[in-house]
Amino acid sequence: MQWSKLKQRLEDRFADCLKGRLHIYETRQRMSHHHRLGEIWITLDKKRIYSTSDFKAWQLMQTHLKSGDTYEDAFEKVASEGLAPVHQSNEMLFDSLSMSIDDMLASEAVLIRGLAISDARCGRRRLLALNERIKTEHDFIKLVFEQR
Repeated sequence: MQWSKLKQRLEDRFADCLKGRLHIYETRQRMSHHHRLGEIWITLDKKRIYSTSDFKAWQLMQTHLKSGDTYEDAFEKVASEGLAPVHQSNEMLFDSLSMSIDDMLASEAVLIRGLAISDARCGRRRLLALNERIKTEHDFIKLVFEQR
């Protein structure tokens, strides 16, 4: 699926209070035929509230590997901080279109949990039930939750 169609389908799912205020963007820069760098970011009222990029994820991964972590541990730490390579983020975004709201909220990916809270299918009762859990979440999720 092309990015423009994926973006449209994701933004169509936003709750009414977030439509027109919350936007998803992607950019990719090609350095050669096999090296691509990209970034995905989300804005709320034209302020960037979430960002992940190939370079940030790679840089943090290298930091964890140099500190003696195994590849698997480093990958988990990078993911827990809300970072993922763009191709992986795109796959997660596409997969989220067919996920239930409960599956999205239970996802390990910060990006997907944040989109779940912005989703119109996430009603008042579910948001109230999440109130305590939100205090320990990523800043992106907290900001979206406050706007709902």
